[in-house]
Amino acid sequence: MKSFWLATTGLVVAAALSGVAEAAPITGSDSVIVAGVTTSPAVDLLTTVSSGGTVTLSSNFWGSGGTGDFSGLAAFANPIADTNLSFAPGGLGAFSFTSALGNFVGSSSITVGPNTFTSQVLGTTGSAGSGAETVSLYLVGTFTPSGALPGTDPDNMSISLTLNENGIGTTPNQPLGSFGASFTVAAPASAPPPPPPPPPTNVPEPMSVMMLGAGLFGLGAVRRRRS
Repeated sequence: MKSFWLATTGLVVAAALSGVAEAAPITGSDSVIVAGVTTSPAVDLLTTVSSGGTVTLSSNFWGSGGTGDFSGLAAFANPIADTNLSFAPGGLGAFSFTSALGNFVGSSSITVGPNTFTSQVLGTTGSAGSGAETVSLYLVGTFTPSGALPGTDPDNMSISLTLNENGIGTTPNQPLGSFGASFTVAAPASAPPPPPPPPPTNVPEPMSVMMLGAGLFGLGAVRRRRS
């Protein structure tokens, strides 16, 4: 009987300890500093997007001034491995990275409760002719913390990424400009910014419609008098 009591007590204690040790999903946000950007094939950003090319982000480092579990990090102290982003015809390729703080595995879409978030190109601006181009992206996936972020579980994550190219040349010797990039991460995933509202349609105002009707009525009356 005594041994049975000890075994039962041990199971209860173990269960209680396992409940205490259970970690919460990682939460917070932070910025990532990107020092190098290249395109493959070596073309301008908008051509890369439209032709299904790849953008490589190199010399990446976690920023500082993050929130939640990412707060208190020192800039440039935790490098991120080079990352590749492919603009495949069927959608964005998986954007993944490995770092001292944890690993991000991108996905085409994730479902969080009743919401489904989808990796997508939010917008493009500029042109090669104007000498500047910008591409805004929204990426989703799962982040698994490690290293300097112990005691937290994986969580869904969203990434807001901006790619820039300035000083695009117009001669064969200098077809490309200087590239830049930056992105921020958020866990749990936050929804992308809403798309811009559609341009207003040329619907006549009520007063304009009334004036047009009155004018047509007057024109008809004049014609009847002349006849």
